[in-house]
Amino acid sequence: MYRQLNIFNIIYDIGSFKDLLVQKTDKKRNNILHLAAKIPGKYRHHTESGKAAVQLKEELLWFKKVKEILHPWDAEAKNKKGKTARALFIEQHQVLRDKAEKWIKEMVSACLMGAKIIATVVFAAAFTVPGGTKEETGSPNLVRRASFILFGISDAIALLLSCFSVLKFLSVIYSRYEEEDFILHLLYDLKVGLSLFVSSVGAMMVVFCATMFIVFQHGMLWVPVLITTMAVFACFVYCERLLRAIVDVPHPATASGSPFKEEK
Repeated sequence: MYRQLNIFNIIYDIGSFKDLLVQKTDKKRNNILHLAAKIPGKYRHHTESGKAAVQLKEELLWFKKVKEILHPWDAEAKNKKGKTARALFIEQHQVLRDKAEKWIKEMVSACLMGAKIIATVVFAAAFTVPGGTKEETGSPNLVRRASFILFGISDAIALLLSCFSVLKFLSVIYSRYEEEDFILHLLYDLKVGLSLFVSSVGAMMVVFCATMFIVFQHGMLWVPVLITTMAVFACFVYCERLLRAIVDVPHPATASGSPFKEEK
């Protein structure tokens, strides 16, 4: 009930005697799985929506790990109120689950809109060739310039990354949001989608800077240099929060702050 991992490990390592110990119940016929299903006081009130998904995943991992040391019959046992540990867990964590689902959907919806805009812009840029094209062949006039090559490569990268991020965000937003989804893939897919989205923003800025060098190719190079400097500064400033969000979202197998860093 108090999430003491050291005590859990002691019970786990005492051998066959643990099979008798874990069958014990309290006066309300709650076994250890019922106690693990109760939400701790620190998660009961004033939980930040941004941390709710991580907290719910940690709670699910704890409940799953405690369940593994119980006999299947004991894991499905009911207390005096006629509730199984699973039913008690769902009841106790409903508010936390709602906050986690709301936070994920809000973040995904905002990033999905941004990814769609980036995909639209870079797709249009691919057919608006800077410097014009040759009337005879239709090939770009500046095809051999380094700035034009950089423009083409970064535009393609931005388009692909934004499309991949859209697909990842769609897989998250249309998920069932069941308890197992928070453990297996939801947070991981969100992290991958955010990484792709931030990378597409960076690639789009490279497209913009390369275009400026093409436009101002004849003199006044200080203009694209100044614009590139401002673009890099803007990326560092406005992408900082997204980068922090990516770092804060843990991988399913190595949750930040999770009580189970190693399988025992």
